[in-house]
Amino acid sequence: MAFGIEVMCEMYRKYKLMGSLTVEAALLMPVIFLVVFMSLYLTVHIHNRVWIGACAAEQAVSGRVQPDPDLLFAGKMTSERSESDSARSVLIRGETVYFTGQVLWSTDASARYEICRPLPYLWRIKAAKGLTER
Repeated sequence: MAFGIEVMCEMYRKYKLMGSLTVEAALLMPVIFLVVFMSLYLTVHIHNRVWIGACAAEQAVSGRVQPDPDLLFAGKMTSERSESDSARSVLIRGETVYFTGQVLWSTDASARYEICRPLPYLWRIKAAKGLTER
C-alpha cells in the first residue's frame, strides 16, 4: 500500500479529519505549558523553603554557622543570628528566581532554640526531693 494522496484522501473520508483540531491545539498548548512550568517552579520553591527552614533549625540547635544550602534557582540569601544566655535565634531569607533573573518568591525561615541547662535543674530537683524526705 503506497502512502500518497489517495491514502490521505481515504483517511480524510474515513475519519473526517478537520482543521479545528489544529486550532484548538494551538490555543490549548500554551495553557498546558504554563500550568506545567508554574507547577515545576512551585515545586522548586517549596523545595527551597523546606531546605531553608531545615538549615535555620540546624543552625539554631547546633549554634554553628553553616554554609548556605545548595538550592535550585536560588537568588541571594541572607541570615541573621542572635544569641543570649537563654535562647538562640536564626533568621534566613532566600529567594527563588525565574530563569531570566527576576525574583519570583521570597522565603523567610526562622528558628528559635531555648538553651537547656540540665545540671541546675537536676540540682533543684534533688534539693526538693531532699526536702520532702524529711
